[in-house]
Amino acid sequence: MQEQELTWKRVIAVWWLVAWRGTLGSLPLAVAGGALDGAFAGAMGTTPKAVFWTLNIATGVLGIIWIMFVVRMALRKRYSDFRLAMVSG
Repeated sequence: MQEQELTWKRVIAVWWLVAWRGTLGSLPLAVAGGALDGAFAGAMGTTPKAVFWTLNIATGVLGIIWIMFVVRMALRKRYSDFRLAMVSG
């Protein structure tokens, strides 16, 4: 396995994958969190602020888990002229 030069083109390719897949997956989580916030508040007869932090934390944890999957996707992907590999140091 030959080590490749770390160019900005390659950095941007990996960054772009993480950015757009991370955003694409996080948007439904944010929408669902907002919808649940309103639904729980309505069911409890309180304002959305009452359940805001609980659902924000839960949505944040789900977002972190999603980003871990996105990073795994980035590590497994074969890019046009390179792929990422984990080697022992």
